[in-house]
Amino acid sequence: MCLLMVCLRLRIVKDHTETPARESTPQSYFAIVPHFVIQPNTIQNFYTFLQTSYHIDKSEPLHIIIISPDHFNVLTGDMAKFCGKKLCYQNTCLPIDERKASDELPCIDTENITEHGIGAQFSFIKNTFPHAKISPIIVQPKKFVGDTKLISGIIDQKFQGKTLILASVDFSHYTDENFAWLHDQKSFYTLNNATGIQDYSSLEVDCPSCLYVVNSLAQKNKEYPQLYLRDSSSTIVGKNLGTGNTSRQFISYSDQKTEANGFTLAFFGDLIFDRQVAQFLSTDASIENHFKTFFQSENTDLDPQIYPHRKLFGIDFVGFNLETPIVQDAKDCIASHKQVQFCSSDIILPYLSELWFNIANVANNHTFDWGTQAHQETIQLLKQNNIQPIGYVRNSTYFQKNYEWKTSIRGIPIAREGFDFTITPRRLFSGYCDILKKNKTEGRISLVAVHRGTEYQTTHDASQESIAKQLIQCWADIIIGTHPHVTQDIWRYQGKPIIYSLGNFLFDMQNPPATKIGWYVLIDYQINGSITLLTGNINASIYKSSF
Repeated sequence: MCLLMVCLRLRIVKDHTETPARESTPQSYFAIVPHFVIQPNTIQNFYTFLQTSYHIDKSEPLHIIIISPDHFNVLTGDMAKFCGKKLCYQNTCLPIDERKASDELPCIDTENITEHGIGAQFSFIKNTFPHAKISPIIVQPKKFVGDTKLISGIIDQKFQGKTLILASVDFSHYTDENFAWLHDQKSFYTLNNATGIQDYSSLEVDCPSCLYVVNSLAQKNKEYPQLYLRDSSSTIVGKNLGTGNTSRQFISYSDQKTEANGFTLAFFGDLIFDRQVAQFLSTDASIENHFKTFFQSENTDLDPQIYPHRKLFGIDFVGFNLETPIVQDAKDCIASHKQVQFCSSDIILPYLSELWFNIANVANNHTFDWGTQAHQETIQLLKQNNIQPIGYVRNSTYFQKNYEWKTSIRGIPIAREGFDFTITPRRLFSGYCDILKKNKTEGRISLVAVHRGTEYQTTHDASQESIAKQLIQCWADIIIGTHPHVTQDIWRYQGKPIIYSLGNFLFDMQNPPATKIGWYVLIDYQINGSITLLTGNINASIYKSSF
């Protein structure tokens, strides 16, 4: 558990001195290398490891195919190769192999390049493989158009001797270390378990297309990714660089398949779009400005459609607790006799969807603030904005429904549930337990949002603890709590995490002061049972005394 905004991951390098020799020497080898040249000795060490692991003698000829993103938009099509006798980058030159990696690719006939995705590899190649010739290819990083043709073109070539096929890729960009680490976990899971192009499209890397090409070629050769090292500019300097952070993964391939798989989750606390929140965030521009700093949706020199750089992009599940009905027209709200009731506009939903939110817990004490009709409209509006409602909801005796969401991520069956214990009779607990037990018999991992606790109390109470433990005994795997409007402690029970309260996500509370700061929680769930949690603060308060 990490209760700081920054939780820097230590770099771990495995002991590679006992790498077993291969019984046979395949003609093609694969690797993923970064072009972010910080600590160049680290990159050189990786190249040396490849040379040793793949048993490539420095004196023998080697054909190297480098696939890089087009950083400077020089392409007129989807991809191209560099042609000629040699190619130079910052006074380091390498010979181009006359054998073409793909005959159908258009040529860029030049001797000097500025493309660092290609050129950053030159000095390391020259040091490690002095007799190598290269076939450099640049691609549109996220279009995937023609990728399968490129794969076929490389396969069809009958190269003599050994061929090393490199994807030159940097991983998470412009995102502070906690989120970058989570993105990188998903990227490695995808490399190990991808079944098609669609699996690569939501990766937070600078060239998912490059990964798709090289990883697909490796799969066809029954070679599987092995993580040599993961680092970032933040871990290297020892502090969180925020939007200045770039992460790297050094990946080799072997004929031994690892069981690396899991899913990623981010969750935020209570949200309304009523009262002062609605008054203060009354336009699209004001909503964007409010979230700009935290979610990093400001303009950059790179096209965000090609180089996504928002914190939440691509995380498998991103959720929040919807503490209000949402309607298009306030006339649809039917007043009740509650002392505190909310009714929110749908203005914010498209923006939340654009930020990658895809789950909203609707099982709470404000779900039916304006009656059944407004609740049903809320469900419809959420789905229209690609946000899945979750939660078992109950209104008096005439309306009850379980909005459970069952799906599979990279072959992992998952169910998301939401249970409200603020107004729901405890006699319904057995029904909740039955839901979780059924998920277990189906082999599903159960993520459970629980609405319970004492408002403004910064530690959990006995009731919260009892409920959470019982849910875990009924096979819940992760408990995420809301309702107290302040953050509370995080425990583990039988190895399963219990986040008792995330506090507020978007609210207009001022007192007590703890209501103004909420938590987000980032979760990496691995199929081997390892669950890593990282938390950080978010400014949750929308309050102007002039209102």
